[in-house]
Amino acid sequence: MSTLQVDCTNLHSNPSCPHGPMVKFIKSIQGNPQEYFACTACRNPKDCPFSLKCGEKFSAVKIRALSDAKRQMAPKLSHVEASELLFKFKKLSVRKRDFCRSCFVFVFPDSANLHSGHNIVHKVTDDMLTHPSQFVLAKTNDKVEAQYWFNDETKQFILSLVEQLESSSVLCIGTPTVYEMVRSTGIRCLLLDIDSRYMTFYSNEEFGWFNMLNFHFLSDESVVLDSLKKTITTGRVFVILDPPFGARLELLAYSINRLSTMCSGECMIFLVLPYFMEPQVTKYLPDFHMLDYVVHYANHSKMKSHKKSAVRLFTNVSSSSIHLPASEGYKFCGKCRCWRHPNNSHCDICGTCPAKNATAYKHCTSCNVCVKSTWNHCDTCGRCFLSPHKCFENPPSKRAKITDS
Repeated sequence: MSTLQVDCTNLHSNPSCPHGPMVKFIKSIQGNPQEYFACTACRNPKDCPFSLKCGEKFSAVKIRALSDAKRQMAPKLSHVEASELLFKFKKLSVRKRDFCRSCFVFVFPDSANLHSGHNIVHKVTDDMLTHPSQFVLAKTNDKVEAQYWFNDETKQFILSLVEQLESSSVLCIGTPTVYEMVRSTGIRCLLLDIDSRYMTFYSNEEFGWFNMLNFHFLSDESVVLDSLKKTITTGRVFVILDPPFGARLELLAYSINRLSTMCSGECMIFLVLPYFMEPQVTKYLPDFHMLDYVVHYANHSKMKSHKKSAVRLFTNVSSSSIHLPASEGYKFCGKCRCWRHPNNSHCDICGTCPAKNATAYKHCTSCNVCVKSTWNHCDTCGRCFLSPHKCFENPPSKRAKITDS
């Protein structure tokens, strides 16, 4: 049996890979611990191979490879140069504004011949430049920085939360489509994201190239950090984070706690994660709880509005302060004093609305817990199972509990 622990102690002073300070992992195999440093952003070692055993140092060959990897990852233009190019591009008439998706550059009339046969977006308007997700192709590597855009209903709900909570500023971490929407309202906001491509469209006072899993700025640190401080040090600060699927909760908690420490105002944080991560969220972020709102993505095959999405919002804001949209069928539970999913009914025995996965639950008097309506009690096994089942063949992890997924 093996276990894997994460040690965030002094993370900022750990050896670095191209994505910033690495995290210490402690892997125990049959009681024998092995400590090593690895990338916080990439789950697959092939995407960032700069792991290091504790107590060792990078070899000269590895140092050269690390330097090369950093150069390859860095944008071709500095943030200031990118902003100057955007300013120049905006001076063109709309009919002359082209954008090359293949090269990810603005195409000026004198360089159009260099992009023959490429994927070109023509007539780029000012509105498109402030909403680049309308024409930028999303990245698709799930193990590094896959991008999934919230659908319109989810974005509108998040905007309604900003308004409900009377937010004075908004910090968007890994949520560019929310940033685009909030920015258009005039509320002070800042986007932090690991996708450096946003330098093309936003200045270093609007966007920071940032790794949310080690709280590391990958460029323009002093300028972006100053913008961050201006965004979160006064009033009621609304923070929304959409981490990559599979992100370690220890690392998210590390960054959220650092952010909370910096915030001198009221820091209202919303974390986007699957509902089955609830035990880990409450373990590492005990002040957080899950809302019933179902988050949908426009470009995720399993999380679209016509599919069942497992994604929810976790927050440190009291549920009693949050209204879920009645227009989408959500209802207020007078006994819980908060809004619930339409399929989530109150159980007087359990004293709560128990459903986690947007399906109906029922109370099992034998187990004395609520279970999915498709589960039935087995007197032989003494537990509830999805029917039909073969007695004693289901491991404990598959047996019904109130927190089952």
